[in-house]
Amino acid sequence: VPPALGAPPSAPGSEYLQSLLDAWGPTTAVAGAPRLRIVDTLWSSRFRTHSALAERYVSRGPGGGRGPVCLLGDAAHIHPPMGGQGMNLGIRDAGKLAPVLAAYVRAAQAGGAEEKAPAEALDALEAWGVQRRARALEVIKFVKSLQDRLWIGTKKAYFLGIIPYNPAWVQITMLRLLTSFQWFQARSAWMVSGLADP
Repeated sequence: VPPALGAPPSAPGSEYLQSLLDAWGPTTAVAGAPRLRIVDTLWSSRFRTHSALAERYVSRGPGGGRGPVCLLGDAAHIHPPMGGQGMNLGIRDAGKLAPVLAAYVRAAQAGGAEEKAPAEALDALEAWGVQRRARALEVIKFVKSLQDRLWIGTKKAYFLGIIPYNPAWVQITMLRLLTSFQWFQARSAWMVSGLADP
């Protein structure tokens, strides 16, 4: 919802949603069909994209308590839902934690109790947490920059101060052209999914 319209209601009703559909949505479901009309709204909610990041992914517990606590996935980081970035990052968190956690468990068993795990095993868990937190921060920055690039206003601008153009139209036209190429589609999916960074 453009900022010019103010904050949307927390539970938008049919009239509000219809006004948005009329202004920006598709007018029909298929060519030649009647205009789309919202007849009833059973449930609605306002959604805002936001990001969050835990300060630490690994905690040794208060006063050296029983074993460390590890955060991963949505417990450690929240991302806008663009390209499944948060989910993919959470899966990679788990994949990278598995061998480190297995080494910690083996070290704890060899020591006779979780509290007796060697410092190196705990250090490895903390190193995992630092590395994964840094990666989550990179993903948050990437998604925010992608959103900023995609959400260009439709205001008129001037090239060289005299030639009028619409930046949103230029961007949409360029994206339409680029997405017609298979290599661009594949590369975009590879980058946005997070698979490009194993």
